Amino acid sequence: MPSKAAADLVRSWAAPRDVILTLGAGDIEKMSKLLVAHAIEFVKSKQIPLLMLTSNPKRIAANKLYQTMGFERKETNVYRMKL
Repeated sequence: MPSKAAADLVRSWAAPRDVILTLGAGDIEKMSKLLVAHAIEFVKSKQIPLLMLTSNPKRIAANKLYQTMGFERKETNVYRMKL
């Protein structure tokens, strides 16, 4: 079960600039799981058949989280041009 601080932050996601909390590593992980789970349920509720995420390969914890929650890694090329 997430801590009260993590749960409060998730409930306040619509206005994150107004939320100032000190979170421990465990709270951050729990909050991340709650936010991803909420996104999944929201997409399902809209009957959208596919949810795709992008994440920098250097974000090891985030990539591990997505995989543990059922996302499959997809090979892709991302391109950008700075002008």
